[in-house]
Amino acid sequence: MTELHVVEWPARNTMGVSMNRVDFAPGGTNTPHIHPRATEIGMVMKGELLVGILGSLDSGNKLYSRVVRASETFLIPRGLMHFQFNIGKTGASIVVSFNNQNPGIVFVPLTLFNSNPSIPTPVLTRCTGWRSGHRTSQVQVRRWVLIPRSLPCMLAKFNNS
Repeated sequence: MTELHVVEWPARNTMGVSMNRVDFAPGGTNTPHIHPRATEIGMVMKGELLVGILGSLDSGNKLYSRVVRASETFLIPRGLMHFQFNIGKTGASIVVSFNNQNPGIVFVPLTLFNSNPSIPTPVLTRCTGWRSGHRTSQVQVRRWVLIPRSLPCMLAKFNNS
């Protein structure tokens, strides 16, 4: 990911804009995340991506998704969790712009499962329904938590193996 926020380009200070370029390998994912201070608009430069937006609680946490191809655009409203996933067999890339010089980013799985100090296990167990010892074909992180690599990511069902 190439970022052009106010930290990387100080001349943007007070301009209220920033942008990123993200390159995806085949099967690559931009993990579910939130920009708390900005709306995001993006254009797929090459390849095809599944772009998903998770609605808020009052929408029933509905997943809105569609495949976006080269030269097509997408819009992510400020504060909504979203992801991009390269569904193609070749690399893909996007250029995204934000209406804030510092849009902020909260990677949901990392925030929940890699905090320092850790969120107490009983809290995560109750809010996610996951139990210690559950395993999947995904990546095991820390002592009990799994961060899925596939979509629809964060709340994937776990196998009992």
